[in-house]
Amino acid sequence: MIETNRLIIRPFKQSDAEKIYEACNDVEITKTTLRIPFPYTLEDAKNFIEYTNDAMSDQKSYELAITLKENADKVVGCISLMGIKRPSNKAELAYWVAKKILESRNCNGSCKSYYRIWF
Repeated sequence: MIETNRLIIRPFKQSDAEKIYEACNDVEITKTTLRIPFPYTLEDAKNFIEYTNDAMSDQKSYELAITLKENADKVVGCISLMGIKRPSNKAELAYWVAKKILESRNCNGSCKSYYRIWF
């Protein structure tokens, strides 16, 4: 778990599925991401959580939930390190943030904090 002044970045839980579904079932999210389909279903969210947990166990990627510190159970986004190249300390950093949050807050702090943990 990573904490900033306003955010908590943590592994996904099965109980996050509904919030992921609500955030990702937005055509605006799919316009800026490569792997989120539209329409996005609750089953997609459940499969995504299972995938993230398996990928972290295999150290293939690290995709974590972004939550607001005031409510760590409400997922408002995802931040990911993928394609990790350990010897050269290179990886792809990607994130998405729910439209309501993106319009009202700046989430750059999550990227900076996440990057510092790994490199």
